[in-house]
Amino acid sequence: MSKQTITSPLGVAVYPRLTKPDTKFVEEGIYKADIRVPSKEAEPFMNMLSKTFKEHTGKAPNKTDNPMWVVEQDDEGNPTGTVLFKMRVKNRTTKRGDLWDRKPKLFDAQLNPLNGVDPWGGTEMRVSCEVYAWTAGVKKGVSLQPQAVQITKLVEGGGGGDASGFGFDATEGFVGESNPFTTEEDATPSQEDF
Repeated sequence: MSKQTITSPLGVAVYPRLTKPDTKFVEEGIYKADIRVPSKEAEPFMNMLSKTFKEHTGKAPNKTDNPMWVVEQDDEGNPTGTVLFKMRVKNRTTKRGDLWDRKPKLFDAQLNPLNGVDPWGGTEMRVSCEVYAWTAGVKKGVSLQPQAVQITKLVEGGGGGDASGFGFDATEGFVGESNPFTTEEDATPSQEDF
């Protein structure tokens, strides 16, 4: 099967790891671009992925839970009307022992490259991912590996670092000086600090 790159529908990020890899279970780190999409908008994407899965494995994927997506359910087991697409990519160690950092590229709505942002859950985004068809012994499967993300609405931790993100409005009263020795990066912890 040849390499295939596809772009997801617009969705809402769920526990993304797009700036620093998650190293809790994978020493080299893993980047995550999971998104929640309403079922109606998700259906064409699911159909396309199902076709690719069947071509590679010879069988259809489980309709509600597989390596590419999960049809979400409430506590009583009823569908919520949303699909969670699982898009993850692991860093690798090369034969020379170097780390191959597979961090997805980030772009804004106008296709400008982004640096210095740390998207959190709730960010609205589309994901360009490689459809990775794998074989491990007698097992075969398909996974989605994020390569780039287009952010249309950014949500960052701590309200994005400014006072309005905490619910404050400017008012009359005390006006202090900015502390030149404290950077915004020092003052606001990122989600990796937790």
